[in-house]
Amino acid sequence: MTRTLRFEWELPEETFGPGFEEQSFVRIVKEAAVVTLLRDSRISQGKAAELLGIGRHELFDLMSRYDVPTLDLSPGELEQDFRNLRGACS
Repeated sequence: MTRTLRFEWELPEETFGPGFEEQSFVRIVKEAAVVTLLRDSRISQGKAAELLGIGRHELFDLMSRYDVPTLDLSPGELEQDFRNLRGACS
């Protein structure tokens, strides 16, 4: 199930111009919204990439710009992963 959101926002005309067109601003707002949903664990990384129409590497770059970790494991989960890795390599 999905939900479509639409909103209008009145901004001064001088906000936009060479180097910062309306389309660029819409993209930035959408990125910020998707990254916020991702940070709050409301959507997965795969869904975030899909919503933005970008690949996984591009998503990781975007997450880095917004200081969102690409790997979100608790210390206990990370330790368990290391134990599993060590066991697989022995």
